[in-house]
Amino acid sequence: MSTKLEIMHLPSNTRIKRFHTPNVGDGSDELGYGRKITTGLKAFHAGKWYRVYASCFGNAATHWIKSNGEVLHLTGRWASDIEPQD
Repeated sequence: MSTKLEIMHLPSNTRIKRFHTPNVGDGSDELGYGRKITTGLKAFHAGKWYRVYASCFGNAATHWIKSNGEVLHLTGRWASDIEPQD
């Protein structure tokens, strides 16, 4: 029996924006790893802004949002297109 894992992605033109967030209780352990690490970013999707989370268990992190119960991953070179904080 095989199981297919489908990874959903945000569109490549998704707006990403910085916003102020405190550094306490960000979801990471003492080494900086974790399943749901709070970032200082928001992504605009389906007419509203969503907080961007990171999952990190090694040398790289995966960034994602949760919209209507679905996890949507950021892909591509989005880090170079982050809008400044208001």
